[in-house]
Amino acid sequence: QTGQLFYEKMLALLKEHEGLVKPSHYTPREYAQLVSERIEKDKAQKVHRLTLLYEGAAYGNKEISEEQNEQIAQWLAALQRPREKSEQS
Repeated sequence: QTGQLFYEKMLALLKEHEGLVKPSHYTPREYAQLVSERIEKDKAQKVHRLTLLYEGAAYGNKEISEEQNEQIAQWLAALQRPREKSEQS
């Protein structure tokens, strides 16, 4: 999948499951930092990794390998999991 597709999926999942919307004036990395302050650490790490892959594909013209696609699918699936009980308000 392309960087744009998985990044848009990540944004949709964060909106749906965490109630977080990316402000249009934030860069992808700025948004990842904002998200990391508001969600559990494990999910924040996945958002950071997805963001780095997206930046490489979108701005560095790097290809996404099959192995990376498999990891992307796993990371996106993890973002769909409910919050851990200790993290819920």
